[in-house]
Formats: sequence, C-alpha cells, structure tokens
Amino acid sequence: MIAVRCAYCGALAEEPDHLTGRPKGGEARFDEELWVPSCRACNLVNEHGWSASGLLVVERPLLEVRVDRFLYGVSRLADIGWAGPVHRGFWGGLHGFVLAVSGRSER
Repeated sequence: MIAVRCAYCGALAEEPDHLTGRPKGGEARFDEELWVPSCRACNLVNEHGWSASGLLVVERPLLEVRVDRFLYGVSRLADIGWAGPVHRGFWGGLHGFVLAVSGRSER
C-alpha cells in the first residue's frame, strides 16, 4: 500500500482538506469531492488562515465565500508547487464547482 502524503508539507496525510469547506459547523460541505490530502497540522493552518482572512465565518453571499476559499487553497498549493496526484472524485468536484461559479447547469 502506498502512503498518501500531505499536499502541503509531505508528511503522512491523515485527513482531507476540503478546499471550500462548509457554510457552518454541521452543515454539508459546499464541494464534498474538492479536497486534497492533508496532515492535521496543515489542515489547521488552513483553518487559521481562513479565520485571519475573514473566510471562516460566512457573512457574505455563499458563492463568494466558496470562491474565495477555493482561491486561498489553490494559491497555497501553487506556492508550494504541489503536483498531485488527486483522488478519483476531484475532477468531478472541480467540474461541479466551476458550473456553480459560472451559473450554468449540466447539459
């Protein structure tokens, strides 16, 4: 079995880091499949980053927050040069996210 590594630091991944999260605790995630592998420490770094950036508590339109959170995560992944691989459902999750942002529906 191949060990999955944290997308951010390369340590052993322990959990998924959902790039858009959820509106608030207990609610369904915005994009269930839009995640990268993460160790607990890096997932907490992202949560603190969302908090410091005003992205943790949702007080703006949901789609706007979703996009800003995605941009935060993708920027962090780009900064460290993460090249994947992604899990099986990632591209479908990204597809759904882009459809929502564009305002288009599946045809």
